[in-house]
Amino acid sequence: MLRPMPSPRANRARGGNTSNPEIRSVSPPCALLWIWGWFHRCYNGYVIWFQRVLLCCLRLLEWPSCTVTLVFGVREWGFGFVGELSRILVHGMNAMLWGKMPHLRIRHCGILFSVAEFFGCRVGGDGAFSCSTMAAVSFQSLPGFRDFLPRDFAVRQYLHESWRATARHHGFVEYETPLLEDTELYLKKTGGELSSQLFRFDDQGGRNVTLRPEVTASLARLAATHQRDFPKPLKWFEIGQCFRYEKPQKGRGREFFQWNVDVLGEGAVQADAELLAVAISGMLALGFVEGDFRVRVSDRNAWADFAAGHGVVDAALGEFLQVVDKLEREREEVLQAKLAALGLELATVKAFIADQENQSAMYRALHADLSARGLGSYLEWDLSIVRGLAYYTGMVFEVFDARGEMRAVAGGGRYDTLIATMSGGKVDLPATGFAMGDYVIRNLIEETPHAMKRMEEWLAKNAAGCEVYAVVDGEEHRPVVLGLVTRLREAGLRVDFPLTAAKYAKQLQRAEQSGARFAVVAREGEQELRVKCFASRSESVIELADAVVVLKEMLGAYAAAPLGWFFGFLVFVFLWYLKLLHIREVRIRMIFSHVVCWWRNTVRRYFGASLWRRTSQMRRLR
Repeated sequence: MLRPMPSPRANRARGGNTSNPEIRSVSPPCALLWIWGWFHRCYNGYVIWFQRVLLCCLRLLEWPSCTVTLVFGVREWGFGFVGELSRILVHGMNAMLWGKMPHLRIRHCGILFSVAEFFGCRVGGDGAFSCSTMAAVSFQSLPGFRDFLPRDFAVRQYLHESWRATARHHGFVEYETPLLEDTELYLKKTGGELSSQLFRFDDQGGRNVTLRPEVTASLARLAATHQRDFPKPLKWFEIGQCFRYEKPQKGRGREFFQWNVDVLGEGAVQADAELLAVAISGMLALGFVEGDFRVRVSDRNAWADFAAGHGVVDAALGEFLQVVDKLEREREEVLQAKLAALGLELATVKAFIADQENQSAMYRALHADLSARGLGSYLEWDLSIVRGLAYYTGMVFEVFDARGEMRAVAGGGRYDTLIATMSGGKVDLPATGFAMGDYVIRNLIEETPHAMKRMEEWLAKNAAGCEVYAVVDGEEHRPVVLGLVTRLREAGLRVDFPLTAAKYAKQLQRAEQSGARFAVVAREGEQELRVKCFASRSESVIELADAVVVLKEMLGAYAAAPLGWFFGFLVFVFLWYLKLLHIREVRIRMIFSHVVCWWRNTVRRYFGASLWRRTSQMRRLR
């Protein structure tokens, strides 16, 4: 444990050397930090070497638990090459330490002084460290739980809005259930490993409650109670948070958001086809194309027939399906031992999976329905998919990346008996549904360039803090700026401004960092407004009275600019082709004038005259 640094008086009382108490009277970890401060002042090179020395010293001290904060020789955690290299090194060193030194974890920080704060030290103006108090407690999020910084939250919103739009396009309506449910609700219906992954506790009223691990049980409870109030089938969806106590790893955490889509009250295969169409459309809406993912479909009834034909009793069917579900995740000797206890051979099970002649009538009807929609090519028959939860009764499916390098992106199936079980037999309602979590789908987006491009385009348009930044060029002009900000916000624009006095250049820098497209400068007593466009680095002047209308037009032109660039590129290619044909220059100029007239008339006819005016206005700004 770190000790506070004694004062010079206490050092003299012990007969210690007072010439440099910062070195001689601190505990070894604080001395290491003092050396770090000296090393940072003298020379920023060889930082990685010094960090490894620091880690070895901490290992020799045998600290029971600590988090080492590294800065990589920069006072500000910046962007660009140094920042990216630092992030890579942090992840790499964590990976190296995972097996050899599990009690040490590394995290990066934004500024140098947080190193001192973590170890209970203070840093001088020249960068030297000294110890003043006991080490402060370092609070971090719990394992498997996430903090959503602005970009992470924007990515989450991108997923949610895409999911919500896809479900509504297919005629589904949204609902919500509580995060906290009675534990018996999950113990009664799930079975398998889920019952051991519950976040359960006794509340102050003595009830045993659980943070919901999934939404299907809550939906079954809700439908059993209120199904009389709605026409059938019920096409409902929900986007919410779930919790499971399992080992955090890539594609899985202890809290996650999930898109749940269900059809209740319809037992025909057309309901399963509609569900699969939603899942496939949801992937396409996120920017994926055919070849990026595959939908593996199976039928539990086929496995029930197989088990009955090979002497597996009904009571052991659930155990058998649990083994089949782990065929791709467990070693062959383990699988063989489990199957032998049921009187089966692993080779027999694998031969049944490989035989495409075992396709059920349900799958053939499902494939025909989706082929009529143009989606049949995404399906493949795969009997190794059985799903781990005990309540599935028929068709089951999972969505995987085409390379097979990740966990399932989505999964679901038919659960015709669940609502009857939840209601004690009072309500018998067939149902089918699926869920898609936010962990794996985000990983897949980030590893698929065209899907990543679509997400970045959405973030560039929607994740910015503001569209217009109002610059206060002197505190005497603040009243007129506040009035302008209010008018623009009432008109529906996202506007920000400095809350306190700041230099003009600093405000422009802050405006660009916030993602604003334009900065406006208004002054007391002037009837004109200066508008700075960050994209073109140009400046224009507009009337203050027309600020709302003109800025809306300019923002619309900004969004429409890529369309004009696209058609301009086509015109350039066309003219270059004419030059290759050795057509005379006079003839090219005449053709060019016709193309421009055609472009102007087309825009006016199909997009309205306002778009042409906005494009012209943006051209003047550039």
